[in-house]
Amino acid sequence: MRREAVENADDPRIGVGIWLTKWAIQHIDQLAKQDGIETIFILLPTKESVFVDKVKVADDHKYFQKLTTEEEQHRQGLIEYMKKNDFAYIDMAPSLRSMVQQPYFENADGHPNAIGHKAIAMTLQKRVGACKH
Repeated sequence: MRREAVENADDPRIGVGIWLTKWAIQHIDQLAKQDGIETIFILLPTKESVFVDKVKVADDHKYFQKLTTEEEQHRQGLIEYMKKNDFAYIDMAPSLRSMVQQPYFENADGHPNAIGHKAIAMTLQKRVGACKH
């Protein structure tokens, strides 16, 4: 249940968090532009979201479906906001989902492992390199 709480759309704190995220994106971008700096925001999915298509019986995992469904709604809402406001971003969900190697620790730790961090870094490096040309 603890993991589902971070995406629970019924919790007003989550709504405030989403609002604050959008506010922060806008202000970080504005401040950077004032100094002639371009921004790229990286959207990092939860571990559950990355493995959503690999879970055979989601009903065996309490709250899994609710967590992944709500996260997808929040992610799509943030992507729409980024597009509407012309903010540069990288959505790491598709890349991490398609990896052959395990991008996350095989325990309860929800953070990317070294392979996952390298994939994130390489994606950013490609994007930044493409911007310079």
